[in-house]
Amino acid sequence: MISMHELNAQLKKAQKEILDYQKNCNHTKPAMKMNDKNEIKWHCTKCDMFIRIPTQKEVTEWLKR
Repeated sequence: MISMHELNAQLKKAQKEILDYQKNCNHTKPAMKMNDKNEIKWHCTKCDMFIRIPTQKEVTEWLKR
């Protein structure tokens, strides 16, 4: 069985890799996405990084689909 220390070290390493990946992404494929709190935000579809909050007009158009 893996110790908690080892699991936390693996988690920290994975989180750093995700941050590095997101920093190097060009965010060329943005899309709106709703999270579990029913908040709609622009995210990059490649790296899943939060980009910005959409305007009311963008949300209305997105909900019409």
